[in-house]
Amino acid sequence: MDASGVVEALALAASQDPTNVKEGETRLKAAETLPGFYSCLADVIRERNCSHDCRLLAVITFKNGIDKYWRRNTNYEISTDERSYIRSVLLTLFEEPDSKIALHTAVLVGRIARLDCPANWPELLPTVTRNVQSPSGIVQHRALLYLYHVTKTLSLKKLPGDRATFRQLSSEAYPFVVAIWKEHTQRFMPGNAGDCSAAVEAAEKSLLCMKVIRKLVIFGFSKIRENEQIIGFLTQLFDAMKVMLRYQGPCLPTVQRMVVNMMKLLHDLLYNDPLSFSPLVEPSLAFLLATLYPDPSNQEPPFILAEKFLIQAFNLFKLILLCEEFQPKESLSHLEHPLTMDARSKISSALTDAALAHVISTTIQSYLRLGETDIESWTDCPEEFHNSLQVGHSWQLSLRSCVSSFFVTVVKERVQVSAEVVMNVYRSVIGQSLSLDSQENILALDAVYAALGLAIHDVIHQVPLNMMFSNEIVPIFSVNKPSMQILRRRMLIFIGQWIGASYPADIIQDVLQLILNSLEKESDIVVKLAAVKTLHIFLDDYNFAVEQFKPWIERSVKLLHCSLLEQLEEDDSKAAVVSTLSLMMDRVQYEITPFAESTLVRLHKLWTDSAVDSQVYLRCTVVQCLTSVITGLGAESHKALPLVHPIISHCINLSDNQTQSMNLVSDGLDLLLAVVCNTETEQATDELLSLFALVLPVLEFGGDSLRASLMACSAFALLFRSKFIERYGRQLGEQLVALYKDTSREALHRLVQVVKLIVQAIPLESPPALSQLLVHMFQTLLDQDGSSLMIADM
Repeated sequence: MDASGVVEALALAASQDPTNVKEGETRLKAAETLPGFYSCLADVIRERNCSHDCRLLAVITFKNGIDKYWRRNTNYEISTDERSYIRSVLLTLFEEPDSKIALHTAVLVGRIARLDCPANWPELLPTVTRNVQSPSGIVQHRALLYLYHVTKTLSLKKLPGDRATFRQLSSEAYPFVVAIWKEHTQRFMPGNAGDCSAAVEAAEKSLLCMKVIRKLVIFGFSKIRENEQIIGFLTQLFDAMKVMLRYQGPCLPTVQRMVVNMMKLLHDLLYNDPLSFSPLVEPSLAFLLATLYPDPSNQEPPFILAEKFLIQAFNLFKLILLCEEFQPKESLSHLEHPLTMDARSKISSALTDAALAHVISTTIQSYLRLGETDIESWTDCPEEFHNSLQVGHSWQLSLRSCVSSFFVTVVKERVQVSAEVVMNVYRSVIGQSLSLDSQENILALDAVYAALGLAIHDVIHQVPLNMMFSNEIVPIFSVNKPSMQILRRRMLIFIGQWIGASYPADIIQDVLQLILNSLEKESDIVVKLAAVKTLHIFLDDYNFAVEQFKPWIERSVKLLHCSLLEQLEEDDSKAAVVSTLSLMMDRVQYEITPFAESTLVRLHKLWTDSAVDSQVYLRCTVVQCLTSVITGLGAESHKALPLVHPIISHCINLSDNQTQSMNLVSDGLDLLLAVVCNTETEQATDELLSLFALVLPVLEFGGDSLRASLMACSAFALLFRSKFIERYGRQLGEQLVALYKDTSREALHRLVQVVKLIVQAIPLESPPALSQLLVHMFQTLLDQDGSSLMIADM
């Protein structure tokens, strides 16, 4: 394909006409395996007379083709001469004026560098290094962009030779990159004269340098603690960050991103090499205390703390306190590294009892308190607000979850002192008898109860929980004001934390009534979802007793699937409710029978309404709940087959669902097993037997579903006996032979047990159907290989 044809195809693909786009994409797809195609793309990228859209699409197309055609020994791989030409073209693009094209080109260079550098592209690093030190602003920026993406990809290579190459690159590049960072940082810092555009350009280059430095330091040096140059530079970062956190100029967004990258550098160093972080413990804690918990008497301008910085700061603070290398090891104290003892000493010196008390009280009053953005999120997207705090690793992304996680860590640092501080703050706020007409007072109470709940395991012996329930919690639910929703949600969360720490057996009926009243009478979705979460904790508690919950089963089922599910819109919220319902079914077992029919109908409707591939998680939760209902029905489960048959068929039908989620397949097999295992011989129908035809492909697929597939074989054989062998014996035998020849010892053990059970259950009909498999087994016995004892046991 010649250059004009490539340009024409790119122009069509970049047009606004859907017909032309489809035609252009078809041409590009057909041409990508032709010799010279990627050379033509490189020429288009270099040719600035071409339209911007064509050039941008050319570099994106090229970037997406690297993994398919640049690797060695692949079909239609790019020839050696063409590779050489392309590499030479890419090293002429340092003056690219368009930022988008420059960024994609840098990513492209990084991907090629991972495969070719340095063996097949020795000139890349010297050329980039030379241009990084260019006096031209745009050339230097593009070279830094190249350098960042090259170091980013090379740092990911793990082979010893590649690591040695990257260490050499780091030792050579680190000094001049740091020098460039310092030079450009000075240009945009307060007090330096200069126009706005020059300051913005300097800030962008400085940010790129910091990103490169982060990769070089973390992946390019070993035993950083012995490198005084790097330790000295990292120590200087704290003063630089203090200045940048007070910056209010035109580069504010870029400066904030740079501070976040500095924090990530410190976090990565502590995570990967704690001993090298030891010299930085003291300045790190001093910086964190000064920025997160400033002295009110300080006359300096306040810090501007962006949310992303706060997340990184609290996570770094938490990681310092939790770092195993800094924890005392009493049994091996004589073997401790001197840097370990030094770090622990610095932590104790920085976090005195007074400092710890200040940290805890300020965290409660300032950081655990709901802010304006939280209230707005609650009002605008209530379900999203609730679900954002339920993610497993949300402490890495969400400020509120991050602060909560840090608070638990800091309380554990010195439990006795911390518990006393938490209780003092609680008594102080409660003792003021704050008016609940003020939102400020409500938010203050919310923060105090949030702290009390997070520290519940450490303060539980100081809190009269039963008295608190009667005197503080119940009255809040009796006040019918919209503003009280914040406190009602908090109290429900607190009750869940309380149940997890100390099961309130003597007042559990009152607690359950309050939870279910919140589900029934409360109008706010966030409060209802908090009640669902608390109910889930109660059901999952070790001390749960069916007799205690029996009076509330009917009401709970109706409130969950008849009322609440219909009000929810987000899949995560629906899944949380269905998960709680499923747990309830597991816990109460046969007590669910009177409500099973209505539950099945609701779950079937929810399954039908969620008929979208993106809703796999919700569908898996529905199937799990159906499994619990079927198990609870016991011998009556055959009545549910008309409802669950199409659901099981969809879940385990691999032939119609090539992209089927294996989680859904696994859950579908569990549902099928529940139906088969709870069906008596008299109720076994051909409709149920026909489902085994869908199990055979799953058995062939193997993987994580193999165990459930083999269990299904056993269950069907026991239920249908001769009829099962007559219909599926030959196919099953062929599948088991294939599985027998290529499987692990663990899977082989399960397979042998299944064959043993089938032969015992159907002694006359099964041996002929499984004859081929039995021959292989007897051959194994004669050969006396590693599996012979396992088969002999059969």
